[in-house]
Amino acid sequence: MTQSNSILIGEGLPNIKFGMTKSQIKKILGVPDESEVYAFSEQETDVTEAWHYDDLGLSLSFDQENDWLLGSIAVSDDQYQLDGLIVIGLDQESLLDKLKSLSIEEITIESHIDTDDGTEVILINCEEDNISFWLEDDIVSEVKWSPRWIDTDLLEWPSESDN
Repeated sequence: MTQSNSILIGEGLPNIKFGMTKSQIKKILGVPDESEVYAFSEQETDVTEAWHYDDLGLSLSFDQENDWLLGSIAVSDDQYQLDGLIVIGLDQESLLDKLKSLSIEEITIESHIDTDDGTEVILINCEEDNISFWLEDDIVSEVKWSPRWIDTDLLEWPSESDN
């Protein structure tokens, strides 16, 4: 049996699936503690609405270009598990070992220094599975994932029977 806090790569969470509508999410989780709307570019269709559920350590994003369907999930609380392992709080070496055990080996690692406080921020990205891990001072602080890509322009949404 899958726990409700299991990170399902390419799908979402057991009760929250990529491709769900905002109203479907509200029926399950209620109104978010905070919501924000932003754009990454000047394109009119490049608008995202993010919902934050603080007590759950959960953020959900809906993109205009995908008809406002749930397109990504980010978690920052240690209640969430990837294949039975709590990943928030893991160090980089342990995370890389876990990814290897899941046959996730095509990864990129980028390191940056946060200019505000000098914290080293590392992004471990698994492009094929569309999942990223953010580490601060070598410790996983956030996991973000989306549906897998079929090709460069087409996402693989979970089937309706999965929702």
